[in-house]
This record gives sequence, C-alpha cells and structure tokens, in this order.
Amino acid sequence: MVKFMKIYRDNNTFILKKKIDLKQLDNYDEEKINKAKEYLKEIINNTVVNDFKFLEELMQLTNDNIKEAYDNFKNNICYNCCTSLSTMLKIKLDKILGKTYLVTCKSKGFSTPNGDKKLKEAHTFIIYPCLKNSKILFILFDAGFRNYNPIMFYMNEDSNDYPYETGIAKVFYQNNKNYPYLLKLNKTLKRNFKVENANILLPFNPYYETLNILEYDKECFKAKHSYKIMDYLNQICIGLNIISGDLTLHSKNNEKNYNLNKLLEKNDEVIEKILEPYFNGKVKDFIKLLRFIPKWVNSSIMYNEVIKDIMINNF
Repeated sequence: MVKFMKIYRDNNTFILKKKIDLKQLDNYDEEKINKAKEYLKEIINNTVVNDFKFLEELMQLTNDNIKEAYDNFKNNICYNCCTSLSTMLKIKLDKILGKTYLVTCKSKGFSTPNGDKKLKEAHTFIIYPCLKNSKILFILFDAGFRNYNPIMFYMNEDSNDYPYETGIAKVFYQNNKNYPYLLKLNKTLKRNFKVENANILLPFNPYYETLNILEYDKECFKAKHSYKIMDYLNQICIGLNIISGDLTLHSKNNEKNYNLNKLLEKNDEVIEKILEPYFNGKVKDFIKLLRFIPKWVNSSIMYNEVIKDIMINNF
C-alpha cells in the first residue's frame, strides 16, 4: 500500500509527498552514473537562470486583478530556479537511470525567517536510489546549487566530503524522523560570481518524493523576494529584491546598483540604456515587467510576514 504524507502550511495549502518503494532497486552502474554526471554538467553550464519568468507569465494574464489571475494560473512548467533546473534534469536522468524522484528540503534561507516558516519547504534536488555493496545507496543530484559532483550516501550513514566550489558539500545522517538527513554546503556563489564562505544547511527526507511539483513551485513565489537572471557563461547578472527595491546589475567589466522605485521614475528610453549592457534579450519587455513588480508586491498574494521582515530587518 502506497503511503502519502501532507505537510500543511498556515494557509491550508500543503506539500504532497509519496513514500518511495526501496525494493527491487537497480545495482549501481558506474557507466550510467558517469553519463548522468554529463547531463548534470550540461544543465548547469548551459541554462540561463531566470526567476522572473513566473511574473512574466502572470503579467500576461492580468490587468488589474492580480490575485484572481494568480489563483487561476496553471503553470505548465516550474519557474523557481532550483525546481526548474531539477525538473529539466530529471527528464534527462530518467532516460538512463529510470527511478529518480524530486525531493524538497525544509526551508532555511530561501526567504526571510518568517517566510521560511510559512513556506515549510523550498530547495529542490533529485535522488536516485540503487544498491551498492548490498546496501541502499542514495545519489543526490543538485543542479540548483550548481554542484557538479553527485553526492552519494548509504542509508543511515554520512556521505564522504565532496568538492564544491572551493569548499565541500556533505550529507549528514541525523536523528530526526521528519528530516533524517542534512545537506551542508560551506561555500556559495554570489551574484557577482565570487565564491564566499557560507553555512548552508538543508534538512531533507530521501524516503519521500514531492508530488504536484507545479503547485509547489507556484506557492514558492508567495515567499520569494529575491529574483535574478544569471547568465553564467557570460557572467552577467540582474538581481532584484522586489520588496526593498535593491537592484544590482553585474557584468565582467562593471557593476551598478539602483533602487527600483527611483529607476521607474525615469522614462523607458533611459531605463533601456541602463539595462542594455547587462541584458541579453528583449529589454523593453523586461521594463514592462519591472513596472509590474510593485503591483505584484502590493497584490496581497505574497506573505505579509515576508514583506514586514524585509522592511524592518532589511534582509
């Protein structure tokens, strides 16, 4: 009998999970895993991350009633960075590994502290279970944090240390019923493409697959305040805190900071000249989106706790 689990949020939405059947697993196959690593590297290197796409789609559906448009919006793909990368990667991995599934982590650092509490879970990666040395081995593929090295760990054990940026990534087994494992990263890649020290701790449960990932992804935007477009190949980034209005434009040769509200006081031609050096695409369409963002923030869809956190504590 298949076992399901629901993790309820305060607004009565929930994250739906299904327990994984760990019987009749494939044996570990080095050749297949190496091919999977190639797919992982391909997704990481070639994908331009764009957190704004969700609002772009939503903007097309509404004039005044953003709340109604959001409630009726049925997203056909995932838009949040780690979730979109994971769903893209899963399609490729399933061709060679077959039995992979999406796992979501307890929300820590995705939003503000209160936003994390409201959202419950945020970061997404892929797990592939198999048998090695007559033991159950989990292999974790994390495209969202741009980890080229799949992390392997046996059931009820810690993983080895894996190189990550200039630091390490590691999975720890812990005595916690809901989140029996913890992914730890001690480095992070910032929007200026510099690697800095970090203490990223992501509790997760590899025994459950997160279902209804499109609904899950949509709900993330109620707590998401930090958006970015990251072109890793060309080292171009547009980063925006949609509540404080802090806008950062970064390229190999330049970095500038603006306040969104003050920027929007300028006419579109002036804004276009500011954005062009950092933007590979339809700048005019992006300006329309920037003018839509204050309406989104004031639409009562986002968690008020997130807005208050940022306005009071400047996250």
